[in-house]
Amino acid sequence: MQFTIHINQSLAVEWGLNAQQALLFAFVYECPSWAKPVKTDSGIYFALSKAKIVEELPLLTDKPDTAYRLLRALNAAGLIELSSTSSITLVRLTEKGKAWNRKLDGSEKYPTSRTFNGRKKIRSTSEKSPTNQDTSNQDTNQQQPRDLAEVIEQQDRKAIEPQEDRQRFAMFAEWNPPADLVTTQLKLAGLNLEALTDETLQSFLGYYVAKSQVFDSNGGWCFRLAKWAKTEKAKGAAEQEEAGVDWAKKGVRV
Repeated sequence: MQFTIHINQSLAVEWGLNAQQALLFAFVYECPSWAKPVKTDSGIYFALSKAKIVEELPLLTDKPDTAYRLLRALNAAGLIELSSTSSITLVRLTEKGKAWNRKLDGSEKYPTSRTFNGRKKIRSTSEKSPTNQDTSNQDTNQQQPRDLAEVIEQQDRKAIEPQEDRQRFAMFAEWNPPADLVTTQLKLAGLNLEALTDETLQSFLGYYVAKSQVFDSNGGWCFRLAKWAKTEKAKGAAEQEEAGVDWAKKGVRV
């Protein structure tokens, strides 16, 4: 969760932004300092998933669809430009939007640190919850692996997950598994893409959308999906075998 948001109330009023839009734009404004740049035919954008917005701005919304609707409102206001890849939303500031944190002399009003991986380097004497811009430390007690098998599983996930796919989010109905991650996980489960039918994906989504308290990364969800597909395939094979036995019994005359 992001601790501090700097909102330029004067420009927010001038640009006709409501409180939600101003809060989100204040967050998006800082994206170039930490988000992954993505080169497109139209230039450089920054990767910003709806799940990341929900995770970092709990006061704004807990629904990815609402987060995206607010992004579109900022796009319509001429403050950002939206694009996307097959798996993540891309944003960049317009010239108008870049004026958000500027003084009259053009300098930054609230300068931010530009450091590796988008995280500030905090000295050992720094406060745990500083008042300047930063992202909170996660509760490590809740994320400790329970056993060695879970440690190995987490390491395996990180080995195949790009950095931008490690953001944790609750499952939502419009989720599409990234092709490279789900293909790898299916292969590790002894399956191929043919095993991932529309019916299997929909049953998986239906189950986990109802479990909004469960959070995982794209790689983690693909891992769960591969296990789900393997179980469904095994169930289907067992049902076909049982049906064959029943049919054979019906054909026997005593």
